[in-house]
Order: sequence, then C-alpha cells, then structure tokens
Amino acid sequence: MKTTISVYLIIIASILILPNVEGQLSVEYGTFRKFYYKDGQPIISREFSTLINSNQSSAKEYQKYKSYNSIALPIRLVGQLTTIGIGVYEMYTLIQNRGGGSPYAYVKPLIIGSGIWCLSIPFTLISQSHLKKSINIYNSTPQSGINSEVEIYFGLTGDGMGFYLSF
Repeated sequence: MKTTISVYLIIIASILILPNVEGQLSVEYGTFRKFYYKDGQPIISREFSTLINSNQSSAKEYQKYKSYNSIALPIRLVGQLTTIGIGVYEMYTLIQNRGGGSPYAYVKPLIIGSGIWCLSIPFTLISQSHLKKSINIYNSTPQSGINSEVEIYFGLTGDGMGFYLSF
C-alpha cells in the first residue's frame, strides 16, 4: 500500500514539476502597459520572460528587445518631464509677470519636449520588432515541454505574503 501511494505521489510530483511551455504566446499593447497571453490566457510579464527565455533563439531576440527598450524609456521620460517642467515654469513666469510677456510661451516647452520624445521613436520601433520576432521564433519552434529553470519569488499570494515557485 505504501509503495502505491509513493508511486502516485512521484507521478503527481513529476507532473507538477514539468511546466507547460507549449502553446502560443502573444502580446497586446494597452494604454500604459503590455498584456501578455499564452494560449489566450493572460500571464504576468515574469512568466512571459521565463517562457521566452526557455528557447535560446527567442531569448537572443528578447535580450535585443530589452536593450533597445531600456534606451527608449529614459529618452521618452526625459521628453515628457521636459514638456511638463518647462511648461510649468513658463506658466509660472507668465503669472508672475501678470500676463506680460509672450502669450505663446507655452509653445517652446511643447516643441523641446516633443523633440526629445521623438528621439525615442526609432528605439521603440526597433525594440517592438525584436519582441515580435522573439514571439514568432518561440511560437514556431516546437517546445519540449520541459523547462529546467525554477525560480523562487517572495511576494503576494492568494492568502497573503509568501514564497511561490515559477517553473
């Protein structure tokens, strides 16, 4: 009796250890973030990254995506902050001068910030093309069903705080 229970436990444990890496990955762009899907089911970005990195070819493209995206994000942020910062400053000086000065003072920060923000567009387009290539490579390559990467995370769980595995 003990051997049959232990055999069942071994079978169940082996099924739980082997993750389901098969399936089609996709990404949709929302207003402020990306939504990742596997077989139409939403997954978090950490799971998406783990799945993409399980395939060596798609992992290379995904690294290129991350590098170009890490260049585009700060440039975009600087452009937005420049627009807001200089715009607030120009409005402040307009108020301090009691309406005196150029009524088109707000145009300058718009042009400067937009110009800086536009510098990020090529990097964003290149990074998105690498992300699409990475997903296409992953989806076109037959998966083995075995992912040797097991990651341990600490964070929110369904019952509060705790450790959880990603494999």
